[in-house]
Amino acid sequence: MDGLLIVDKPERMTSHDVVAAVRRLTGEKKVGHSGTLDPLATGVLVLCLGAATKALPYLPEGSKTYQVQAELGSATDSQDRMGRVIEEHPDCRIGYEDLARELSGFLGPGRQVPPMYSAVQINGERLYRLARQGRVVERPARPIEITAISLDWPTRAGHPVFRLGDRFGFTVTGSRGLYVRTLCHDLGQSLGCGAHLTELRRLSSGPFLLADAVPLNELTGELAATRIISINRALSHLPVVNLDERESERVAHGNPVQAGPRPDGGTARAVDPTGRAVAVLERAGDYWQPKRVF
Repeated sequence: MDGLLIVDKPERMTSHDVVAAVRRLTGEKKVGHSGTLDPLATGVLVLCLGAATKALPYLPEGSKTYQVQAELGSATDSQDRMGRVIEEHPDCRIGYEDLARELSGFLGPGRQVPPMYSAVQINGERLYRLARQGRVVERPARPIEITAISLDWPTRAGHPVFRLGDRFGFTVTGSRGLYVRTLCHDLGQSLGCGAHLTELRRLSSGPFLLADAVPLNELTGELAATRIISINRALSHLPVVNLDERESERVAHGNPVQAGPRPDGGTARAVDPTGRAVAVLERAGDYWQPKRVF
């Protein structure tokens, strides 16, 4: 079972929990995931099965789109509803226009400090491990970009002023490395009233959409086999090098093939006469050198 499987991750499961469940349901021992989702989050989780695990570093990164619900008036140590409240503003009064304006202010390139409860490493240590010890360390801000953001609900007519505990929903599309719960926290700080994430659903990850996803509670080995995305399709963003049978055999054994009038560029996918992806190739002068053989 070599290929990609898009799963609709349920709440309160880690991405690793989903990987373990898919191993059990499909009988496939090699399963990996791309684009970790927090336990609170649901939605698109891209899994690689079998030989496709070798393709993980080459999958299209693309932007990710999220449907978000957040609560105003309080901040938590984890920046979501699973954490401990560390800041509260009982006198919170935020106008609809102020909320919409501050939210739109995050559009475009920016920098974001990763949360303490994250898998980011500082000096070789995972931040979440330090956070569980009650430690807070300096974290360098990292570049991110938000390409679309919009307030979905409520409308101004139905909610002209927000108070402590009021919730709102928005949709955001951003680059790799964007922490949506940190975005909610930063929004609360810019409004001066605190805020934290309450619900998060990933609608897309690069070219992979929620419409492609199988709910984990419906997944069976038989269903998974019908929903597998081939390695060739998953790597369709890379230029293709079509090989004949002899070249396919060479590449399958890790040997280079002459580039000739093949696509320019540093990385490509090698495809055999049957249309199956054989390897990821990297250009080395007049040759294509296999880097990952499937």
